Amino acid sequence: MSGFSRRQVFGSFCAGALGLAAFGRGRASAGPLHRPAADLSALAGRKNKTRIYRLFLAKPRGLEGWPYHEYDHAARAEFFKKRLNRIGDVEWVGDKLVESDEDFSSVAGSLGEVDGVVAVVLTSPARGIMRLGELKQPVLLYNDLFCGDCSFLGPQKILADQGVKLVSLSTADVGLLESRIQLLRTVGRLRRSKIICFRDRSPIGKELSEPVADKLGIELAQMGSAELVQGFEQADRAAAKKIAEGWVGTARKVVEPKFEEIVDSARMYLGIRSIMEREKANAVTIDCLGMVYGRTIPAYPCLAFVQLNDDGYVGACESDMAATLTMLIVGFLADRPGFISDPVLDTEAGVIYHAHCLSATRMSGFDRVAEPCIIRSHSEDRSGVSLEVLFSPGNTITAAKYVPCEKMLVSTGVITGNKSTELACRTKMVTRVEGVRNMLDGYSGGLHRIIFYGDHLQDLRDLGRLLGFSVVEETKA
Repeated sequence: MSGFSRRQVFGSFCAGALGLAAFGRGRASAGPLHRPAADLSALAGRKNKTRIYRLFLAKPRGLEGWPYHEYDHAARAEFFKKRLNRIGDVEWVGDKLVESDEDFSSVAGSLGEVDGVVAVVLTSPARGIMRLGELKQPVLLYNDLFCGDCSFLGPQKILADQGVKLVSLSTADVGLLESRIQLLRTVGRLRRSKIICFRDRSPIGKELSEPVADKLGIELAQMGSAELVQGFEQADRAAAKKIAEGWVGTARKVVEPKFEEIVDSARMYLGIRSIMEREKANAVTIDCLGMVYGRTIPAYPCLAFVQLNDDGYVGACESDMAATLTMLIVGFLADRPGFISDPVLDTEAGVIYHAHCLSATRMSGFDRVAEPCIIRSHSEDRSGVSLEVLFSPGNTITAAKYVPCEKMLVSTGVITGNKSTELACRTKMVTRVEGVRNMLDGYSGGLHRIIFYGDHLQDLRDLGRLLGFSVVEETKA
């Protein structure tokens, strides 16, 4: 199937130079702008590696306890170090084998700007475990089975009940510990993120910016339509034409827009991108409808958002800060872009439609085949340029909406197809969902929901423990 890969189109925009790489339709890009999970914040000029400290909690050798008194827990700690050192995008900033309160005290107040701590319970008793609440950093606490269990089970629950930023793991599968490092990656990347909100009305207040900075570490900034117009006018027309040609070449077809309108969309993309580079931001949201309808910007930013999302950044519609935060939080966690949507609920059919005039196409992951698409006009005024994306049936999806800085609204479903109608927005995903009536009866959180391929419910529950939000399943009674 043909795919619309904006990553392909913009594959060699790197280090301030523009060049178009030619790739096959629907194939993952191998160009210089290919960004693995470790590099999603590269545009912002911030450190990409997650900085983690390791603690190994144990008893002195020779002391009675699990697994036995002369157990060589230091050798077991070395095993874990070697396993974790294989993770290439983590900077392990230090290690400490804790066998006494003094050992713990020597590191508790000196961890500095690390993104998180991995604590492995090697024996029972385990010195220092009840002092993990003294740490400011989020903690992944791993129980080594038949070794740490007696010191792990009760304390981890007590610490969680005390509100300590803690996720506990108890399994023989060390690979689960390795995969759960993604939670700490997410925390670190959020702390190095910056969102620019473009709108001419209602400034961002401290009631949002301060808790977002405190809870998530994200910087918020605001600009207006004038900056977008300036970026648009300064964009290189020849470069924009090449980008537009690439978009047209990888789409299944173009229906309404004229080629010059697509070029204008590319100019808008280049203008937004230049502002992001200058301001060291990795996410934007724009009051697009208000600015286009008010004729304060010359083109819709729909295709700019698609390109940014496919490249590993965030472009969000309608200056929706909560949606933008959701796209960052879940996008980092799931390592893939999201689809911002207006949900349409059919309670009797058990169906939720998700509609908007754009979506990322790399929904399965930044290295995966893009979903096919059609270049369309914007639906509501039948002008400009937007995108109709055709999603793959059978995929499980997670719909999410962050309510700053309180909770994450979540539901899951399965894609059954794409709705073909000229009513409402161009892109319309069809999902089968249990409990649609429950969602309707308890609906909250504003209009938008963000759709991600995959079931991320448990991961979001774990992340909520580290970032201080609860998870509410919208379709549960």
